[in-house]
Amino acid sequence: MGLGFLHLLTGKLHFGILLGWSLLASVGLYFLTNILSYPSSALSVHMCCSALGYGLIPQLATAAFRLVLGKGVVLTGACILTVFWSAKTLTNFITARLRAQHISFDEQKLLLFFPSLLTYVLFALLSVY
Repeated sequence: MGLGFLHLLTGKLHFGILLGWSLLASVGLYFLTNILSYPSSALSVHMCCSALGYGLIPQLATAAFRLVLGKGVVLTGACILTVFWSAKTLTNFITARLRAQHISFDEQKLLLFFPSLLTYVLFALLSVY
């Protein structure tokens, strides 16, 4: 809601897009984590939604910077920083909860980092442009 409200202050009405992307990303994260921990389901859909939302908190900073600064080099740098911060937060949260014995901890982080990075890049691009 906070991200949608900050977009609304810039004159963009993106509530449906944010809700749709969040839902698709949460379901995708749920399926990915269940594939990684096949014998035992470690995460529920609600936990994936919560983790994705918790990772979106740094994206609020990008949307707030867009209000104050406008487009520019500083906003691009802040955007890159918050995307990596969000992806790292989500990856750490999920791997701390995931119980995959057949994949090492570092490989779990790498397998989850790339899709979460792409997801947060979409949210950041929506905030910037």
